[in-house]
Amino acid sequence: MFKLFRHVFTSMLRKYATRLYPYEGARVPDGFRGKLYHLPEKCIYCGACQRVCPTGAIKVEPNKSWSYDMKKCIYCGACQEVCSEVIKANAIHLTKHFSMVHPRLTEMPRVVHFKAGGGKAEGK
Repeated sequence: MFKLFRHVFTSMLRKYATRLYPYEGARVPDGFRGKLYHLPEKCIYCGACQRVCPTGAIKVEPNKSWSYDMKKCIYCGACQEVCSEVIKANAIHLTKHFSMVHPRLTEMPRVVHFKAGGGKAEGK
């Protein structure tokens, strides 16, 4: 019985084993692939990212608009790789942002549209 109390009291005096997220920032490891970020001013709208996307989350329209479906994206990084290494445009980046929580699934923007020169447009 005394072992139990000793264990409880020593555990109370130690630091927390977990982080107090979201009050304390989370440590994100190098190489983490988070939320997709598109730079429309650098994009040449060639469609290479659309062709390499395994889930079909990216759509490039001939009228210079680009969109991706957040619910289909698996954050594999194939689009970033083809854009930066093959095309050399560097228009797609996977950030370290990982928190994409929304109170209701219906409030989450499913498709994010980007238009040439206009930046981020609307989400559906």
